[in-house]
Amino acid sequence: DILKHLSDARHLHGAADLAVARKMFHPFSNAAARALELAGTAPGSPPFEIFECPMVDRAIPGVPKKGRWVQAAGRAIANPYFGADMLDCGTKVKR
Repeated sequence: DILKHLSDARHLHGAADLAVARKMFHPFSNAAARALELAGTAPGSPPFEIFECPMVDRAIPGVPKKGRWVQAAGRAIANPYFGADMLDCGTKVKR
């Protein structure tokens, strides 16, 4: 399931608009976060953090309530689901 969502990401560039792109991004982003949680980091790889937004379903109708994403460690939170409207919405769930 994780690999399917990661491979489906190649279709993101063909999204008709931002709403469609965000809906397509949701399963990819959650799968990427889960894959990194399971795999951890290889020696020498850049540090990352995983964040979770508790109300993604408000930004993207029809998706699960929560959504996760991966960011480079040490950066201010940047919620990809709401963009500038709620850029800092979310909680760090894994370092």
